[in-house]
Amino acid sequence: MKRDMELVRQIMLWVQEKPDLNPALVAIEGHEFGEINRHVEILSEAGFLDVMRRKMGSGPDQFFVRDLTWEGHEFIATTQNKTVWSKMKSTYGTELPKMPLDIVKGIATKLFTDILMAQIAQP
Repeated sequence: MKRDMELVRQIMLWVQEKPDLNPALVAIEGHEFGEINRHVEILSEAGFLDVMRRKMGSGPDQFFVRDLTWEGHEFIATTQNKTVWSKMKSTYGTELPKMPLDIVKGIATKLFTDILMAQIAQP
């Protein structure tokens, strides 16, 4: 399965909006459970999500999300900005899903910093 950076962002935004720390299965409209579950798994492995893993009979493990980790909060703090995300998608297009998460986060941080610096520079 290919990594879908738009889905990664949607999952992170979904988790950020959770009202509590009760473990929950992520649901994103337009995406199948298996695809979401696998992306939650790799986000957990990357240290971005705090999850509970449950073995469900002979089927695949399910990942119940509690919250974002510190790294997850840092990632979404920059990528939730629509200007930043649009610029990344338009600039990197099909290369974006191939980039390591640390690189995506670094680019988003740089773009977000540039936006903030421009606001400070305005009279």
